Amino acid sequence: MSTRRTVLKWLPVMTFDMPAGHVVITVETQGDVPCMWTLGPDCAEPSTRREFVAFGTGHPIDDEDLVYVGTAHDIAGALVFHIFERPPL
Repeated sequence: MSTRRTVLKWLPVMTFDMPAGHVVITVETQGDVPCMWTLGPDCAEPSTRREFVAFGTGHPIDDEDLVYVGTAHDIAGALVFHIFERPPL
């Protein structure tokens, strides 16, 4: 098992290649950088492409298939983004 940190961007849609079998364990802001940590088999596993979407507090979320993974704040604490994973089709 290993953990891995992925740096998020303040974008509405983010796509990453991540180790197969990893699950999101938390989303936090480290300094002023939003990050996501995953846990799973050692990083020698093949990668899979995964898509994440971010919504600000109070914004409508119109996709019922999204899976919540965590929340990140900007450094000033003025903006809060809720991060969801879009399951593969």
